Amino acid sequence: ILQKSKSISDLLQLFCKGDEEAREITKACAKYLSSNGGRSLTLLLDGYDEYPEELQESSLIADILKREILPQCGLVVSSRPHASQHLRNTSTVQVDIMGFTETERQHYIEEALEGKPQKITELTQ
Repeated sequence: ILQKSKSISDLLQLFCKGDEEAREITKACAKYLSSNGGRSLTLLLDGYDEYPEELQESSLIADILKREILPQCGLVVSSRPHASQHLRNTSTVQVDIMGFTETERQHYIEEALEGKPQKITELTQ
């Protein structure tokens, strides 16, 4: 579906199904976002490494990442480290989130499920 989106209006239409009034509101939002470069918008692209290659390289999403479209929007992209190398040139801040060690995982589960020993046992065995 995202591959078919050629404009901000197309993208917004994916999330706004409804009557003619809803379509008109979507068009007005697209016009507003385009006119201010997306300054009032933050996009979250979760699991970017799982996107099809053509979507990463040549699409509305790729144009947004290159800041050719909506250059002022906030952009948060999550991706596995091995797949995020080409994103490094498009970011202003990069954060690496490390997973839990086994000891940290055990501690987290025990703290989160305090008073539920059966559940703790289920999750830690």
